[in-house]
Amino acid sequence: YEPNAVIKNDIEFVLMQRKPGGYRSPKPRERLLSLISAENYQAWFRQIWSDIRGTSAPSHPAPFPIEFAERLVRMFSFVGDTVLDPFMGTGTTSLACARWGRNSIGIESDPRYYEIARKRVADYGADLYVKTRLTSRVLAHAKS
Repeated sequence: YEPNAVIKNDIEFVLMQRKPGGYRSPKPRERLLSLISAENYQAWFRQIWSDIRGTSAPSHPAPFPIEFAERLVRMFSFVGDTVLDPFMGTGTTSLACARWGRNSIGIESDPRYYEIARKRVADYGADLYVKTRLTSRVLAHAKS
């Protein structure tokens, strides 16, 4: 190894925020469609995840895999909920929300990244401006 090598910080920290107040009680249908298998629960609700590898993309300086966003969306929201992404980038969180029957609000200051996000969500068959409908595709995805 060379002396003075660069040490890379290859970990990501997840910061969770929630509105103050009590927890809401989802309707039985929302709860049922949002269930996480026991196997996934055991793997997901631990402090360190080693099963999701980073990703790289020439289109954005800070990409992350869709599996990362999908896991967080499923862990901390119910079907029909709205997820806020204040740094939307290329729309990975919005796409995860569309796949799993959640609504999303994404904020992006760069028009190039916004257009990439809009196209990614549209290619999935969803729309950034329309409340997510529980289509057969969303319901099938929720059952997996």
